[in-house]
Amino acid sequence: MADLNRPTQSPVLPRTTSPFAAPPSPSALSPASTSTLSLPQVDILNQEQSIAGSTNSATRTLPSLIRLDETRKCEYRMSDVELIATNNPYAFCSIQRDNTQYPPRRVIAQCSNSHFTQQWESRLSDLVIAVLKDLPWTWKLDVLRRGFTVDGQYNTSITPIVLYLRMGQDFEATDQDADSIAQSLAGLIFNHWHGEDIYVEICKVQLRATTRPTVSFNNSFLLSCIYSRSLPFPGSSIGQLLTEKGKEKDCMTGTLTGYITTSRTISQKGYGSQAHSPSPIDQQQIRVIIDQHLKPYAAFTLWKKLRKQIGKLFSRETTPSEYWRTIAKDMKKWDTQLGTVEGQSRFCDSRIDPLDWSIVSVDQAKAKGTLPLNQHSPSNSIEINSGFHHPALRCFTQEKADAARQYFANGPSFKPTSSFPEDLNDVHVYLKPPSATTQRWVVANRHDTRSITQLRPKDVPVRLITLITPTDSPFDVVSAQGDSGSIILNRTYNPVGIITPGVPKGLNTKEDLTYVVPIETVLVDIAKEQNWKPGSVTFCSG
Repeated sequence: MADLNRPTQSPVLPRTTSPFAAPPSPSALSPASTSTLSLPQVDILNQEQSIAGSTNSATRTLPSLIRLDETRKCEYRMSDVELIATNNPYAFCSIQRDNTQYPPRRVIAQCSNSHFTQQWESRLSDLVIAVLKDLPWTWKLDVLRRGFTVDGQYNTSITPIVLYLRMGQDFEATDQDADSIAQSLAGLIFNHWHGEDIYVEICKVQLRATTRPTVSFNNSFLLSCIYSRSLPFPGSSIGQLLTEKGKEKDCMTGTLTGYITTSRTISQKGYGSQAHSPSPIDQQQIRVIIDQHLKPYAAFTLWKKLRKQIGKLFSRETTPSEYWRTIAKDMKKWDTQLGTVEGQSRFCDSRIDPLDWSIVSVDQAKAKGTLPLNQHSPSNSIEINSGFHHPALRCFTQEKADAARQYFANGPSFKPTSSFPEDLNDVHVYLKPPSATTQRWVVANRHDTRSITQLRPKDVPVRLITLITPTDSPFDVVSAQGDSGSIILNRTYNPVGIITPGVPKGLNTKEDLTYVVPIETVLVDIAKEQNWKPGSVTFCSG
């Protein structure tokens, strides 16, 4: 817009020797300390009551909290969050990276326990929300398997299901408060679930994790979604300069979702703020990168330049120097101003997912000759190939990879939008095209449980659809900060959703958790917020 913006037997977790830090000794365990935090009372049932109907009744006990010292926190192996409470003995890894051929890598995966998933979505999540909803802080809850790879392989037996709670930057509480929350959640699950052990991890986000990655390109190509045409392709960066007292203070950056049409004439006045593509900060960084690529060619002698010109007469191939000089030339005449912001989302009610969109009224003269607007961007500014490159995975076979490569080779227009979410079966595979920060195609799985977030203290928690990378994927994440707004495609390449931050400010981390809102929900909300006729907003498809 112009940014629219299973019952089977549960696996048993063995308490045996593993390559990870050993479960703490009894002396290292402690119950929750006294806390002044007011939480709903969770009584742990006596053993005869709690194990009724359980096949492992002789061994079932409530996992105790683990005392956390600096050594334990370092073994948690998360650079962008601080672990503040847990009862998960598999949360730690003591292997040194230089002591093994396959360094341990933290992984997250689907619960893959349909009985638990059903119980979570039908009742357990509501019970958890009742515990967390009155907390005076922002927070984000994901339920998934968390652990580490072993000898380069994903091992379910040491990757348990975890209630992973991240507290926002506004979290100001004692260790006893964190322990109290963890103990309440653990006790609640213990009382109402009689399958495999479910653990709790509570973390606090570190401020340094909120920095957006720097734009970077390799020596061979530059995404043409930035420079190849006016208007820019969906997937390019888009942003606004933020000012304070007339001076540039910061830059807000996201990803251009695509273009919409409406039966209503859009005012050219808007909010008076200008949207740019690329975003101003990306434009500055790209200039530096291009200058660096041009330096080796600046020292050419006159004779070498003449030889190159003669060689071009007999070859149609584009040389690196020609490519980068063309890009630099385009830079000088490029107008990054896309248009005026006409409208934007606000905090929505609790019945739908959090939305994050803005619409920009674009100059029609600038858009002349570029229809259909919503077209997959070429891999570079010289060819039309959309550059789909992704290795085969268990969920995305070589046949599917070859089919996608062939389909996107012609730089096709977007297909019509489709409903989302779809049933969790063989259609749980989705594709993310190149976007502002993660400038590559990524194959993702839809997580089998929805995430829950509280965007404001004591606000109504909302649920989010979540995408993660498959455990055999070569990529660590589906998206990163700055990719908000990127389109998500289903396995038939139809647009179905849009990436949204989905978390309070400061809760962005480098973890593989990407939140998606259905695209149709966004289109409906645009019409509602702009007081346009229902159904009047359409996503431009080929």
